[in-house]
Amino acid sequence: MSLFRICRQDTHLAARALFASIFITLASCGGGGGSGSSTPPAPTLQSVDVSPTNPSTAAGDTQQFSATGMYSDGSHKDVTSQVTWSSSSTAVATISSAGLATAVAAGTTTISAAMQSMTGSTQLTVTAATLSKIEVTPTNPSVAAGSTVQLTAMGVYSDNSKKDLTAQVTWSSSATGTATVSAAGLVTGVAAGMATITAKLNTVSGTDTITVTGVSLKSIEVTPTSQSVPSNFPVQYTATGIYSDNSHQDITTQVTWSSSQTSVATIAATTGLATTVAAGVTTISASLNGVASGNNSGTLTVSSASLTSITITPASPSVAIGTTQQLVATGNLSDGSHPIYTTLVTWSSDTKSVATVSNASGSNGLVTPVATGKANITATLGSVTSAPDQVTVTPAVVVSIAVTPAGANIAVNTTQQYKAVGTYSDTTTQDLTTQVTWASTNAPAATISNAGGSQGLATGVANGSTSITATFSGVTGSTPLTVGNVTLSSIAILPSNATILADGTEQFVALGTYNDGSSQDLTTTVTWSSSATTTATISNASGSQGLATAVGAVGSPSTTIGAMFGAVSGNATLSVKNEFAYAANNSDNNVSQFAIGDNTVPANFGALVANATTPTVATGK
Repeated sequence: MSLFRICRQDTHLAARALFASIFITLASCGGGGGSGSSTPPAPTLQSVDVSPTNPSTAAGDTQQFSATGMYSDGSHKDVTSQVTWSSSSTAVATISSAGLATAVAAGTTTISAAMQSMTGSTQLTVTAATLSKIEVTPTNPSVAAGSTVQLTAMGVYSDNSKKDLTAQVTWSSSATGTATVSAAGLVTGVAAGMATITAKLNTVSGTDTITVTGVSLKSIEVTPTSQSVPSNFPVQYTATGIYSDNSHQDITTQVTWSSSQTSVATIAATTGLATTVAAGVTTISASLNGVASGNNSGTLTVSSASLTSITITPASPSVAIGTTQQLVATGNLSDGSHPIYTTLVTWSSDTKSVATVSNASGSNGLVTPVATGKANITATLGSVTSAPDQVTVTPAVVVSIAVTPAGANIAVNTTQQYKAVGTYSDTTTQDLTTQVTWASTNAPAATISNAGGSQGLATGVANGSTSITATFSGVTGSTPLTVGNVTLSSIAILPSNATILADGTEQFVALGTYNDGSSQDLTTTVTWSSSATTTATISNASGSQGLATAVGAVGSPSTTIGAMFGAVSGNATLSVKNEFAYAANNSDNNVSQFAIGDNTVPANFGALVANATTPTVATGK
């Protein structure tokens, strides 16, 4: 009998193809160290990178800088607290021993970080701009009593620039018996009711209304639901709480995390950051106030795969001065999987006078142009370095900004994501959604966010109309937005009937139809559910809402995927099919069919299991 074909949809292809080892003899080789081996020398500091690159801030504001040490073994380390900081012009800006610069007066100064014999630097520009307003986001959030929500204070200045002021403003609550707020903007629900949260800096303030509900936590969903990674690799997990009113909330930092097999992977009890240890399978669980994730926990499979190469995307990008470009490093492993290594690799630029690339936490892989020209960017992890990715820095300037979708209509308490695309003088275009300053000309009708992670997200507040504007480098684009007095009539889930393989995924979309005939994408607004979580789960976590993951074993039935907003719901059917391998029987010319064991039974993972229903496929099929 010889195996001749296997079909596979997801990232576990290599792991599940291990059954082919009955036909292949694996050879391994090893080496031993001599008795005279010595301890390798400690890596030495090669350079110091300072980030952000060439920032601008208003007089009277502060700017946090970070320093990253680059070492001889290709590694990098945050050395912000170890370097000696200095400013070339203290009349323009001063800087503390922790890297916090305070802008004094308009002008430019060089910020330097020195350590051992190495010095890194960048230029800080202080403008005469003044703070015009403070926007607090998310807009009008709801939080259950005992739960928390993080607010962001975004400052908008007279020159249309913007800056995150969350750590600088003074936070306060109008009703501490309803909700409290920390110095970092973290709101905690105390009792049912409403409270106004204020963020104030000098004489400028912004407010947000918090609704604290009396609902109770019903279940917890852990994402990712299924993940396969190599050893010594971090995986960030997210916990989403589903409440008795069918609302959902990110409770990642509130739950207690655990790993069923700490010899396979450990997980930080309060942050959800897992670290893989050795090959095997473990279950990642979360619990809060007696409610546990149960069947909605995550399955983490650790493989013994090795890194063979690194790919940087996008390839050969062009970046205009004054903008930035985020690069992504993808690892190519020996088992055929491709995890994202952007935060693990050490980034470098061969021409820092043209473009720099960040290794600082939170901005890893972010390219900042310095001058026109070309620079090669590489990413290194251990002994593996990517092929150079050439970045071209152009002198082009923005001549127009297109804001889409144009002329949208939304209902009260729903959202609309906008996109801003800039057209440059050399006819190139670039997505500026995260770099423009967003504004709504009629905030009582609709607000729009400038907060990191939600830039361009408009929220309908009350019936009316407004213009949504996006401003960058003195250029503004706009489009009208109508918030209508409409009600949601129905929700359609697309696709309505889907089929995936075991451990596969399917992205569902929720399309709401209103009583005026208009429609709106509600994928990120509805609360998703699966009637059979042992067959498939579906995510309510930010960034992956509506993503279903099959977890069913051999022979699992279908499940009903639901989407609910208020009292309106919609349904779709998701069927999970097993994967099969076929082998020719040389003795009788028949074909035998085998199911490939999935990770629901660790002992059968990747193994051939005889298919009892149709063990033999008749000749000719």
